[in-house]
Amino acid sequence: MAQRETNPATDPTKMDLADAKADEDLGRPDITRLLTINDMIYTKGASVNPVVVRQQKENVADNGTGATFGPGQRIYLTLQTGVDFIDPLNSYLAFDIAFSGGADATKAMLMGTGALRLFSDSVVTARSSQELDRCERMHVLNYHLVRGESIELQQNNYNGMFAASGNFATINTCSAVASPVGATIARPAAAPSDGTSPDGSPQIGTVCIPLKFLSPIFNSTKLMPPHLSRGLRLELACATAIDAIVAGADRTGTTYTISGVRCLLDSYTVADSVLSYLNAEWASTPSGLVYEWKSWVTSPLDNQTGTTCNLDLRRSLSMALDAFACCRETNAEAKLTNDSLASEILANTSTSQWRIGSTYLPSQNCVGQARHYALMLYWMSRLRYDVPTGTNFQWFVGGATAGAGNDRYPAFGLGKFCCVLNRSSILDQAGQALNNSSTLSFNASGLTAPAVSQSITMFCRHLRRAICFVENVVLET
Repeated sequence: MAQRETNPATDPTKMDLADAKADEDLGRPDITRLLTINDMIYTKGASVNPVVVRQQKENVADNGTGATFGPGQRIYLTLQTGVDFIDPLNSYLAFDIAFSGGADATKAMLMGTGALRLFSDSVVTARSSQELDRCERMHVLNYHLVRGESIELQQNNYNGMFAASGNFATINTCSAVASPVGATIARPAAAPSDGTSPDGSPQIGTVCIPLKFLSPIFNSTKLMPPHLSRGLRLELACATAIDAIVAGADRTGTTYTISGVRCLLDSYTVADSVLSYLNAEWASTPSGLVYEWKSWVTSPLDNQTGTTCNLDLRRSLSMALDAFACCRETNAEAKLTNDSLASEILANTSTSQWRIGSTYLPSQNCVGQARHYALMLYWMSRLRYDVPTGTNFQWFVGGATAGAGNDRYPAFGLGKFCCVLNRSSILDQAGQALNNSSTLSFNASGLTAPAVSQSITMFCRHLRRAICFVENVVLET
């Protein structure tokens, strides 16, 4: 009987032997590649760090360490960095804060976002006095951005920095947070502090604020080169007492004092050869050293009455990324017992729509509380990545407060109308250009406080670039 021949290409036994033979015949390039992929390189690691010295440098306010500041005043800080690179995300502002004019019945607090309520505007200028960034109504902006972060981040990290070690502030403080919308919400039993120590002297606490919350120019993962940071001047406008303080009683004369202002910078001194290379290859060429960040421009509409509003942003921006608008009742700012930064209650009949030229975003009006809340999650990229947010539905819509005589206690008032301008959910720089012929417009109806004066503010985030040369900086917006 004839023996049937087998095909080595299809016979499993022959294939295994062929694979084993191929593994034995691996060349040196193949083995090197496989070892690298499998992290099996057992050689001594070489240093890849160009930094010679890293340290934390302290800069005091231009007025000196003994200067004090109050509502309406301005703080100036000039960064003395020399040739050091600065990590903006690891740098922060530290100062002492004290309340005065209070009594035992006046519980002075920095509710909602803590010490971030103290600064309403910021301006950053280069050493040549060129304005690089301006952030207006910064306390309102931070009120919405910070409280959108996760609860754990707010209550652990931010409370420790912004709340004077827990003496004056609490973030997202409210009992009965699980109550249904429209139900009576209980306020905290007692405020953390009345602003005075047992002997009657002003109580003082220290707070630390990362620089990224004081100006968007510091919100960058890239080190700030000395061409930009050297001689950089930060100007902070102190907010009014009504905006900054939330008290248990509406007592006139309650105010705050800021002292001991200092800025701690995470500084990197690089090797001279590295700095010379950057100057020769980049800072001395037409391309320059490019430093990018996402800035905010503001378009306010104050003293608005009625249930509708129309607001336009007339600015030329090369790359607008997103925007949001919030509506506050300005008459509530007359009382310390109210949170003047909180938005008015969002009605279930509220509608909104954005427009760029002839393009409507979304294509149909957004109607109702649930739609606006989902749009906020879409704006925050919380839908795509399932990242938790600190703004739950109840805080977003708003609710009544038992026995306080107002409906705007600090745990509420996070409602806003959001818009996404970025044309990609994956790419970070796919925004849209705005100019005089293609403006960003916001229309809303169904506002819940038609008979009172309202303040409606639009915030638009866009990309900015500072092109740094050896002797000057060119700004692109």
